[in-house]
Amino acid sequence: QECEDPERVLRDGGLQDEYTAFFHRDGNNTMCMAYRRDGWFLEAHGHQRVAEDLHGLFGTRSVQWMRLRHASGARIFFMNHHGPLPINTGGICGSQATIYNILRIIEEHAQPGDGVVLVGDFNSDAASEEVRLLKEYLLHVHVGSFLDGIDHIFSNVDSLQVVSKNTLDNG
Repeated sequence: QECEDPERVLRDGGLQDEYTAFFHRDGNNTMCMAYRRDGWFLEAHGHQRVAEDLHGLFGTRSVQWMRLRHASGARIFFMNHHGPLPINTGGICGSQATIYNILRIIEEHAQPGDGVVLVGDFNSDAASEEVRLLKEYLLHVHVGSFLDGIDHIFSNVDSLQVVSKNTLDNG
């Protein structure tokens, strides 16, 4: 989230030869995501609006997604979300609409058998309605520590398949 130049991020990390990045701007909001080309093959990618901040803030909010196939044949549907403001509101239409829109996009673009990973700065903490609603459908794998935990990872995998989870840097 809030990534203006994914190529610079990859370059600064010495990763530009190993990764492919996607950039999306939705009004004042920018997002990036990347995947490692070695062993992974891009099948599809896109972005869609899912929410809007309350009036006077930053505007519309989107998700980015990509569907990847590993050389082993396993497939993953990866989604990046930057949630609406103010924190814990779900934006103009509320938490239920935002989560409905996210789940609808997963249903439209993921395929049966895909591992689903949803990450992002949700602008909603662990006690929010948004997180509670998502937990009805996906495993809440991890929550960051920044601003009482507005960064989250969700997945459809069994918790026993989660190898590790860590908060890097400041949250």
